[in-house]
Amino acid sequence: AFILVTMARLTAPWSIVGMAALVGMLAVDAVFDFGANQFEVKSYYCALLPTLFSFPALLRVLLPVAFSGSFILFSLFTTRSFWHICTCVCLICGGLPCFYTSISTVSNICSAKAGSSIAVQVHILGLTHIAMGLVFVAAIFTEIMGQMTWIDARAKTE
Repeated sequence: AFILVTMARLTAPWSIVGMAALVGMLAVDAVFDFGANQFEVKSYYCALLPTLFSFPALLRVLLPVAFSGSFILFSLFTTRSFWHICTCVCLICGGLPCFYTSISTVSNICSAKAGSSIAVQVHILGLTHIAMGLVFVAAIFTEIMGQMTWIDARAKTE
């Protein structure tokens, strides 16, 4: 109960912190998507892929997702705001397909034979990361709007 009361008193949309961490990870990936040779791209992503499925390395992604998700769900259930619903729709309908495409593309890159071109796969991965970045930016926007709506409604009742 103490945690719920504390979360209700926060004035910042804390869900943004986790999403910002994920955007930061995408920015690092973009360095390899658009600025590295094929050998470096394959080395980076083939080293990174197993960390998504092994403990404790998976916490690198799981913690920001859980942090954001818990605050988004809390905001959704306490305010029932249109904007928080938009955040959920954005992340589920945009983020999950991008994440799946990213994982499957990296799997294809890692399974490519030595010497074969992975340029098309790297291009698809770069576009997927751009799309995922746009999804996060849209989700951050909707969270800010949801927070502003909540603050305005609270000010009107006081």
